[in-house]
Amino acid sequence: MAYFNQTPAAQYYPQSYSTTAPNSINFQPTQTQQPNTFVWVSGEQAARSYPIAPGATVLMMDSEAQTFYIKKADASGRPFPLEIYDFAPRAAQQQTAPQAESNFVKMEDIDRIVEEKVNAALANRNKNKGGNK
Repeated sequence: MAYFNQTPAAQYYPQSYSTTAPNSINFQPTQTQQPNTFVWVSGEQAARSYPIAPGATVLMMDSEAQTFYIKKADASGRPFPLEIYDFAPRAAQQQTAPQAESNFVKMEDIDRIVEEKVNAALANRNKNKGGNK
């Protein structure tokens, strides 16, 4: 004959192990810094020492120079090397634009080529008419 214990399981487990116990650990997510946020810093040293959350990326604008920094941290919170960028004036970018224009044909060149072809075709036509007579 098999023996089965008919006593309730709650008798063997104290109330302190209950999931609704007041001293249970609360595993709610903590508020972390949002990734890809924008922060003003004053200098490179301030950017290097700025704390960021694990797995976050922060764009930091320098208030003292025309520089911005990107600071990233991996999932364990270890920071990657600080990326430093300088703002380039827009006028410098426009100076390189004329080089790209060299790939295009100007309207004056198209007009000149069309005029040459039309004149050559008319001369050839007049030459053939004169030779058939």
